[in-house]
Amino acid sequence: MANVERLIEAILLDEEIMAHPSLPGLTRARLREVAARAGFDPHRFGRFSAALLLWFTRAGVIVPEETPSATAWARPRPLSSDDRVTLRGLLHAASPPDGDVVRQARAEGLGSTP
Repeated sequence: MANVERLIEAILLDEEIMAHPSLPGLTRARLREVAARAGFDPHRFGRFSAALLLWFTRAGVIVPEETPSATAWARPRPLSSDDRVTLRGLLHAASPPDGDVVRQARAEGLGSTP
């Protein structure tokens, strides 16, 4: 869980995700950029970024889309809180998605994000 903690800290400190003037929120590209700055290997992390986005969404860390669509993953998705304790609790309460769930999400557009 230490790596998740490090990633959440990096997300919460990222200006583009937390305080972009017009489009704050998390996208797959922003997640990859934050992970690289936090010291994660970008080649290995890229394989897991879709699963992380899906886990964050299912856990309630990312505000869900009101009307899901194939392009919904390309738009910034705001975090539900800026409190690390709250986010940590949400992630602990939800299991990470398995391979089948990730494959289904990719089929619905998760893998098509920039």
